[in-house]
Amino acid sequence: MRKKLPYMIPFVLFVLLVGVAGFAMLHGKTDSQNRLQAVPAFSVPGLSDSDLKGQVAVVNFFASWCIPCEAEHPVVTDLAQKTAVFGINFMDSAEKRARYFKKLGNPYKKTGDDESGVAAAAWGVEGMPTTFVVKGGDIIYRFDGPLTDERVAADILPLLDVK
Repeated sequence: MRKKLPYMIPFVLFVLLVGVAGFAMLHGKTDSQNRLQAVPAFSVPGLSDSDLKGQVAVVNFFASWCIPCEAEHPVVTDLAQKTAVFGINFMDSAEKRARYFKKLGNPYKKTGDDESGVAAAAWGVEGMPTTFVVKGGDIIYRFDGPLTDERVAADILPLLDVK
């Protein structure tokens, strides 16, 4: 047993790390109470901060290589039937985005391609997917992680005054 102990420690640490990462990905984090700030200035091919002026909208950072983004895509598609959703394609090419949309559909009112990550940095994005609600030129809600129908119904739709 003592000979196996040194080999079990890394395994146990790995299992714990995967468990914490999985929990964080499933539950995400919400900073809506203390993240109120103005929409940052940004401009990427296809989208800029001026497109959001006067909008009550959702801004969704996604990527074709992001597995959780693909999992949340049907939720974003349903949300886009109720409000304006703008997409920002993170660290990905327009060609890969086009293939992604061909496969899954394009739910976005407008999409920007943030190949360099400059828009994501301006918004403080730390991982994919990340979703914001914008109202009156301010970010009033942020969610890191894949959206679920429950999250949209409980947190996002009430902010947008839609059902």
